[in-house]
This record gives sequence, C-alpha cells and structure tokens, in this order.
Amino acid sequence: MLYKDIMNENNDSYNFGNKLLLLRKKRGLSQSELGNKVGLSRRMIIYYEKHTTRIPNIGLLKKFANALNCPIDHFFEQSEKIEVNRKNEKLWKKFKKVENFTEEQQKAVLVVVETIAKSNKQENP
Repeated sequence: MLYKDIMNENNDSYNFGNKLLLLRKKRGLSQSELGNKVGLSRRMIIYYEKHTTRIPNIGLLKKFANALNCPIDHFFEQSEKIEVNRKNEKLWKKFKKVENFTEEQQKAVLVVVETIAKSNKQENP
C-alpha cells in the first residue's frame, strides 16, 4: 500500500494545496465545512486545494491551522512517500490512532517507543 505524498506531481516541489487537501480529508471535513471554519467559500477552498502551490498570508495560514487542529509548521514540512507493507500495516493503523490520545497519553506512548528504540539500538549497533 502506498500513501499519497504531498509533493507536486509535476515537479516534486512543495505544494500547499495538496497538503491542505490531504489534511482536510484526514480530519473528515468537507470543503464547505472547512470554508465555514476559516471564513472562505467552498469555491475558494477548491481553489486553494487545486491551484495553489504557495503558502497563503500568515493570517489565513493561522485560520487553516486552527480549523484543521494542527500547528502552523505542519504546512511547511516536506513529506515523503511512506510505503506500508502488509506486515506493518496493522501497526501503522494503530499509530494513526495516537493522534486522538490526550497529550499525556501521547507522551507515554513516546516514552515506550523511545525505550524500545534505545533497546533495539543497543542490540543492533
């Protein structure tokens, strides 16, 4: 299974519109719902998703981040294609659920993962 990346298919450069589209869908929002949250029409959301490669002004960027419940820097991150094979697909799906945990629960999961990673690193230097 191959997860779609946020890179522009034409030139592999960062594409704000693709990032916005993927994040909106991940949050389960329609274009109209996102538009209502940020004070834009559905037509403008479509425009940003399909035709905008540049990051909008900081005011609108803050509105998108708030509406999509993500930090502003999320829109600046470059993403890679993540290949998930049948062996780790179940694990990947479980980790996606961590996003819905409380901050305290997320920290606990992080401690466990870091501990396992350190242990693995010591066993396989």
